Amino acid sequence: MGELATLRGQVVDALRTASAPHTDWAVLDQPVDGLTPPAFIVMWSEPMLFGPTTSCVYSAGVDIRIVSTRVEPGVGLDVLELMVETAVSALVEARHPIRQVSKPAPYDVDGVRYQSVVALCTATVSITQPALLAASNGGH
Repeated sequence: MGELATLRGQVVDALRTASAPHTDWAVLDQPVDGLTPPAFIVMWSEPMLFGPTTSCVYSAGVDIRIVSTRVEPGVGLDVLELMVETAVSALVEARHPIRQVSKPAPYDVDGVRYQSVVALCTATVSITQPALLAASNGGH
């Protein structure tokens, strides 16, 4: 498994562990075309990589779409706030702290509008360039 897949897996695992007491909260490791909230959806940010800061070190951005409920007046913000707090705590513990969280806004999935925010966490990853790898292996 590469550095990027490992990072995404660590974020998913941290969210699954932290959300375990909330048996109705789902943690999805990629975007979906149908959704049953509440859910955390882990996906890459735009841009996915920042840098490089050195020849093979980058900052990777992971977005966590946090979805609490369908958009309905007066419903969902308390759950959304608890989910944000859970994600922040879990990812600090996993050493991938959340850097920013968007304001609540509708998120459309298959024609249904959901209450959500996007949390961004970043982490340093080392991606070895194939030419460097070949040189370190004697050209093989």
